[in-house]
Amino acid sequence: MQENNLDIEDIFKQHYKDLCHIAFNYLQNVKDAEDVVQEKFIALLHNKKLNEITNIKSYLWQSIKNACINKLEREKKLYRLEESYFTNYKSVSKEEEMIRLEQQLYLHKQIDLLPKQCKKVFLKCIIDGESYKETSKDLEISVNAVKNQMKRAYKILRKSLNNHYVFSLFIKKYIFRSTQN
Repeated sequence: MQENNLDIEDIFKQHYKDLCHIAFNYLQNVKDAEDVVQEKFIALLHNKKLNEITNIKSYLWQSIKNACINKLEREKKLYRLEESYFTNYKSVSKEEEMIRLEQQLYLHKQIDLLPKQCKKVFLKCIIDGESYKETSKDLEISVNAVKNQMKRAYKILRKSLNNHYVFSLFIKKYIFRSTQN
C-alpha cells in the first residue's frame, strides 16, 4: 500500500511526532508546535485532493515548515505593530516595564474589541500582511468594503490608544515623582 493511499488516521499516527519536532525547531514552543501540526492535519482532512498528493511525508513536512514560517512572520508583524505604538519608550525601571506590559495588553484588548468584520479585515491586512484585494477575496467582500473597514479600525484604535497613552503618561509621571520623594 502506498503512503498516499493511507487514511488520515494512519497518516496522523505515522507522522505526528516527527512533524511536532519539525515545528518545535522553528517555533521553540511545544504548544505552538502541536497547534500548527494539528491545524495542518485538520486542513489535510478537508483537502479534497488528498489522493492526488504523491508523497504525503514530503507534503506534510513542507506544509509544517511553511505554516511555522507564516506564524513567525505574523508574530513579527504584531511585534512591529506593538513597537510602533511604543516608540521612544525605553524601559528604565520596574514600574515603567509594568506600564509597558500593561500597554501591550491594552493594545491586544483594543484589537479584540474591534467589531467582528472590522477585526477580521484588520488582522488579515496588518497582521497577516494580505493586500486589500486578497482580503476582499478571502472574506468575499469588495475592496472598498475592506478599505472602509480598515479606516474604521484605525479610527477606533487611534482614539482608544491615544486616550490610554495619555493616561499612561500621567501614571508614569506620578510614579516618577513618587520615587523621587
